Amino acid sequence: MCGLTERQREVYETILSHVAATGEAPTYRSLATQLGIRNVNGIACHLQEMAIKGVVEKDAMTMPVGLRERLAKAAKQFLKGK
Repeated sequence: MCGLTERQREVYETILSHVAATGEAPTYRSLATQLGIRNVNGIACHLQEMAIKGVVEKDAMTMPVGLRERLAKAAKQFLKGK
């Protein structure tokens, strides 16, 4: 993923792994827990930047992170590669 920081790449890979394993988008809290980030605001900041870059979509009303359709396919491929 061009243009992502190393930490944003970690967030992205965690999202892909979660989607591939569960079929659902992770919550901010679960992302923070998995990545060892104490405050969900840290996740929100990363996701805001990633949304600007067009990597993820955020739904402010329900708080989970949704991936674009093209990334759902990438999630499955990511899991196969591990």
